[in-house]
Amino acid sequence: MNLGEQSDMRFWYQHRMLRHDKPRVNLHVFGTGCPKHIRHILFRNWLCDHPEDRERYANTKTLANNGVSTAQDYNRNKQAVVRDIYRMIFEHRGWVNAG
Repeated sequence: MNLGEQSDMRFWYQHRMLRHDKPRVNLHVFGTGCPKHIRHILFRNWLCDHPEDRERYANTKTLANNGVSTAQDYNRNKQAVVRDIYRMIFEHRGWVNAG
């Protein structure tokens, strides 16, 4: 990662990501007043309440990790499923029209 990328990430809602290997954890930390964490909570809660989507997301994460060398590639590989789950969350809450 070059300094420019690191600098950009630090100012994106004061985002920090902390990693731990055992157990495997990615902890995202955002600055005060950041709306981004609300999306993470909505996503987590949806997966807790919808086991079929939780399983689909888990399978997608496993497949997304195959043959990738960067986090960007991994995220791109699971992006369609993540967006579909957010679409369902927003439709369920009446924030967007079903369609």
